[in-house]
Amino acid sequence: MTKGCNVEKNPELSCGKISYQFSNGILVLPLAFFEGLNSSPHRPIRLPSAIFDSKTSFFIFLERPSRAFWKVFLYNLDESLMSDTKALLEALDKFLKEHPDIQTEEDLEDALQQGMSETSEPSKKPKSPFDKSERFFALAMGELDDQKRLALLDRSLKANPHNHDAKKEYFIETSASEEDYLAKLEAYEKEELDRYKKNGFAASHIGNFYDLKETASFIRLLDAVAYDHYRKGDYRIASIYAEEERLLDSEDHCQAFRYLGKCYLALDEPKKFIAFSDAEIDKSVFHDADSALFFIKYGDFARAYEILRKETLASNPWVADFLSFGNSEEIKSAPSEDTSNDYQPGSIDEAYAYCEELPLDDIISDDTFSAFLIYASQRYLKDLSPTPEEVTILAGLAEMVKISGVIDISLAEIKAFFLKKDHGSEDKYAESSMHGILEGQSERSLVAAIHSLVEEGYVIKSKEKKYALSHEGKNIVYALKFFNAKPSRSVKA
Repeated sequence: MTKGCNVEKNPELSCGKISYQFSNGILVLPLAFFEGLNSSPHRPIRLPSAIFDSKTSFFIFLERPSRAFWKVFLYNLDESLMSDTKALLEALDKFLKEHPDIQTEEDLEDALQQGMSETSEPSKKPKSPFDKSERFFALAMGELDDQKRLALLDRSLKANPHNHDAKKEYFIETSASEEDYLAKLEAYEKEELDRYKKNGFAASHIGNFYDLKETASFIRLLDAVAYDHYRKGDYRIASIYAEEERLLDSEDHCQAFRYLGKCYLALDEPKKFIAFSDAEIDKSVFHDADSALFFIKYGDFARAYEILRKETLASNPWVADFLSFGNSEEIKSAPSEDTSNDYQPGSIDEAYAYCEELPLDDIISDDTFSAFLIYASQRYLKDLSPTPEEVTILAGLAEMVKISGVIDISLAEIKAFFLKKDHGSEDKYAESSMHGILEGQSERSLVAAIHSLVEEGYVIKSKEKKYALSHEGKNIVYALKFFNAKPSRSVKA
């Protein structure tokens, strides 16, 4: 049975996520759009599974939409609800009470088909051409049929020819290639910017373009052009567009800082990078890790290491570990295809977004980065000072995980692996080069060593009495790969 939300008893639910339990799954409703979300305009937005209640203009989603998606659908929400979180929660509660027949996700799918068919045209008559254009654009972004989507985009642009979001999506639909799309987008951006400059609008509103509903979409257009050039490796052009974007929008709502610093590093412009870095007020993993990259690139490995193991480790440990030891295994396996559009600060999804956008080869030479990995690994192991026996056990556990594909290892398996006890005819570790490496030692000493690793936080013991490497234990294993290597050149230390 669907549960409602008690607004008075749950004031903390006015932001973040609200979950409603169904008999065979959870429906999640994000409410973060109240905090002025930054969209990711360089990617097309498609409609997730959802129910639309035409009475309240309210969408309920079966899957978590991206931030960019929420940005588009704000125009489908009643304005009074947008400004009042409590009213919005009450509207949701009312919706669920009015639909007692919805108890499973299959019920939701059925309601989706009926609800969306009721909204093939805007449910309210917009008051202005701008609002009319935005509503048609929102409907276009929810339309799965290509021809119908293109028709809705056309109607959006007829209502407001300067709807930059709609124009960009129109180019996506009608361009013959990525190069054709980008050429059209750039020509359109230049035309619009010239129009703003010619009538004096740009000079009068410099810095606050995003605060005005008529020009917020132009900032998203600028960011789309800048980011597309960045992805193609056109760092000079990307930096020019990103600088223009941040000049017109002083608060950088579309987060051009994510890639602008990397452009300066790839272009070998240290003075511009320092000025850019010093001007950043909101420090994030993008700022911290980019600063570490700066010091790696210009040879101050000690300063880079300190930033990674302090500032970057605090902002996002996965990024810190990747740049310190080359540990990217968890990052690569964690997120789904679209999570880079919607992540929380400090999360592994944020780490994925950072690494996905990082053109490391264009910023730092392979020799320089390899030399830093050696330096960082040696310094890390020196600081932790694990004993040779602990190192052996940690490396062995990592190999057991790799061989078996199982994260948690039983004590019996650990004993068989290290002490070469008989493990039966199908010993899955028998081919390992480390199998039996501690042969001849007593079981008591091995168990004591493992318990010591648990106490030091390098190994985790579960309630089921199985053992797994902790985050720090994995870092030690990664650092061991470089411990005995020698840097290819002298560095500042």
